[in-house]
Amino acid sequence: MPERSDIHPYKIMFVGIALVLCVLLVTLIARQLMIHFHLPRENSIESGKPRRLLSDPTQERAAFDVVMQRRLHSYSIDNSEPGYAHIPIERAMQLHAQGKGHVHD
Repeated sequence: MPERSDIHPYKIMFVGIALVLCVLLVTLIARQLMIHFHLPRENSIESGKPRRLLSDPTQERAAFDVVMQRRLHSYSIDNSEPGYAHIPIERAMQLHAQGKGHVHD
């Protein structure tokens, strides 16, 4: 008479199928959240340009600093929020010190 096994193949198969279904469900939920919040996938066309190694980090940092300095010291219209404008940091500090500036959180 053959010995009865404690491991049942149907139970193992059921657990395996359940794990696969859980992974698929989590993947589907993550994908829907990315679509809902408009989050681009890394290294994809949707993220703008593919990520790459920097050829010269100091040069790219210097270019970034120039752009940020221009932004700090210039006027512009903020298209992301209608009715708001960007003013130079010095002018913003003057207005805030005079009590005329309003800071939005």
